[in-house]
Amino acid sequence: MSPSTPGELDLSADVVTLTAALVDIESVSKNEATIADAVESALQRLVHLCVERDGHTVVA
Repeated sequence: MSPSTPGELDLSADVVTLTAALVDIESVSKNEATIADAVESALQRLVHLCVERDGHTVVA
């Protein structure tokens, strides 16, 4: 199952599907904002986590 929109990650997907979704997001050096946005957005939906972002680094 693919994400419904580019950059939208389904954290309930199996590890292969989730990895494929991450790999499909272009994130070459100096251009990591899109993948950081996707990870941050996915983690923010998990209410038990405290999610912090510093630039393109996401910590939960």
